[in-house]
Amino acid sequence: MKNNAIKKVNSTLCSVLAMFIVVSVIGYYLAMTYELSLNKLSNQIGMLNDENSDLQNDLDRLKSFSNVDTKINQLKLLQKADKVIEVSAVASAAPVEKKQLKSTVFNWSIGY
Repeated sequence: MKNNAIKKVNSTLCSVLAMFIVVSVIGYYLAMTYELSLNKLSNQIGMLNDENSDLQNDLDRLKSFSNVDTKINQLKLLQKADKVIEVSAVASAAPVEKKQLKSTVFNWSIGY
């Protein structure tokens, strides 16, 4: 009778232990899955931050050009042409001289 009670307690404890092992394996699998998805999201966030900083630098550069342009227009430092004059091309009468390159002698020296 004592052996039967011990067998029942042992089987109960083994089943509880097996259940805990299954629950811990499932928990470990879920934790690893969430960690992988978090790593992917972290990499995407890093790439987006880099792209955002590049775009912000481009925007700042364009804003500075725009600010300079508006300031020049406000101060009227540059004058725009009122009229455009078209001129026909003039042919060059001077002959083109071909120059020969002089060959220079280069003395090699190797020192030890």
